[in-house]
Amino acid sequence: MSIENEVRVDKAPIGQVSGSDRWNSCKLAQPCQVLPETNRSAINIVDLDGVVLFCNDEMKRLAGRDITSEHCWDVPGTDGPKCEGCPLKVGIGIGETKTVEMAGEISGRAFRIIHTGLMFGGKKAILQVYDDVTERRKSHWKVAQAQKLESIGILVSGIAHDFNNLLGIIVGNASMIARSAGDGERVAIRSRLISEAAERGASLVKQLLMFARNSEPAFTDTSINRIIKDISKLFDETFPKSMHLLCNLSEDIPVIEGDPVQIHQVVLNLILNAKDAMNSSGDIILSTEVAPEATIARLFPAAPPGDYVLVGVSDNGCGMSEEILDHIFEPFFTTKEDGRGTGLGLAVVSGIVESHRGFINVRSEPGKGTTFSIYFPAYHGRAVSGQPEGISDDDIRGGDETILIAEDEEMLNDLLATMLMSKGYRVIRTWNGREAVEAYMKSHQNIALVISDMGLPKLTGSEVLTWLKEINPRVKFILATGYIEPNERASVLENGASDVILKPYKVSDIHMKVREVLDA
Repeated sequence: MSIENEVRVDKAPIGQVSGSDRWNSCKLAQPCQVLPETNRSAINIVDLDGVVLFCNDEMKRLAGRDITSEHCWDVPGTDGPKCEGCPLKVGIGIGETKTVEMAGEISGRAFRIIHTGLMFGGKKAILQVYDDVTERRKSHWKVAQAQKLESIGILVSGIAHDFNNLLGIIVGNASMIARSAGDGERVAIRSRLISEAAERGASLVKQLLMFARNSEPAFTDTSINRIIKDISKLFDETFPKSMHLLCNLSEDIPVIEGDPVQIHQVVLNLILNAKDAMNSSGDIILSTEVAPEATIARLFPAAPPGDYVLVGVSDNGCGMSEEILDHIFEPFFTTKEDGRGTGLGLAVVSGIVESHRGFINVRSEPGKGTTFSIYFPAYHGRAVSGQPEGISDDDIRGGDETILIAEDEEMLNDLLATMLMSKGYRVIRTWNGREAVEAYMKSHQNIALVISDMGLPKLTGSEVLTWLKEINPRVKFILATGYIEPNERASVLENGASDVILKPYKVSDIHMKVREVLDA
């Protein structure tokens, strides 16, 4: 008997056919294009309720037992019964194929499951082939890390040079202040130069930390404009003066849901590519705008409906031919000479954009430059406006509230106390986590706010917060730190912190943040 678009099974009773013989007796009326090497792939045949009718030896080895008559989701590491996207839930036709990525792992291995509808023993069933993608995921991770290292290597030489210049500015102006103690105007000028140099140095360190930290993607509300403004500062410090970065950013564009570090890497990789295409001389234009739903539907018919945030990176470099454009996102494809690139940059860009549910469009022509257009799904009605620029410390209101400081670095403790007292606040100073908790326990009725360093001796800043919440669940608490992972920041805020402020802090930043939290 031959049935089109079905799998035929010999009519011998199932109980009289061994597992391997039963599998070998299954024949597809049409060639099956979805099966990887079946002798090494774990395979199930399940009914429409998810009950396993057959499993091969590799599936038994993977599951640690024969799972025949069990549900396919009973294997530890699978997602659970009829999870989102599973053909058991949404249905599948005979001969139709659907692939589902697993969220969990089985025996430490990551899989995607290829489902094909078939007939088994006269009943409709589903063939499940477990495609091992563990090494593929590891390779993608390694590629991303290799690209990070390559980009960091390009930046480090420029950063080292400029950082030494910054230190020279700071040291030189500090000595000039000592000599000009009697001249108020000169002291003010030198002090301003020291502050500006320190801010530039802090920006360089922040960029390196964001870029180099090997952290899991942490999706959060992300402002594209803020990332581009940070990168433009880095550009000015590290790229040749013969290159110019022009920013054309639309105001109040919506935030996207993304990992700021990965978005930063996407834009920076495209800028590095543009730099090479222009032979270190020319203009790079960064732009942002909202791409309406109609535009997205025209460019990418398969895209989910909605507006998107468009990030454009354009250069006036050598451009690319159509033949090269067809290959630019392939790993290890490069037109650079040996030793100048791995060919991983655009492959990483493509992977990150895809993981953010975004799309890429590229326009290029030899001799006329290149434009990369990256589209990220927008969050409707939500925008991130920047902090008012040019605000002076004199414009920020002070107060007479009592603030508890927990900071183990004596010079920073002194500086923070001086900053706060200059605005009229009363200050209680402590130098470790245990002292902070004890001081708050004694005087919490009078303490309006606590500012704590993260890396305190005896108790960390996070542990201090936990103790203070036991004393007063409504405590107002600002955590100060040089760097914090996005997921750690989210955890601290979820635990009850009012806000997080990054070191080194400017006087106006501290006063503004203190006032915001006190008035909240």
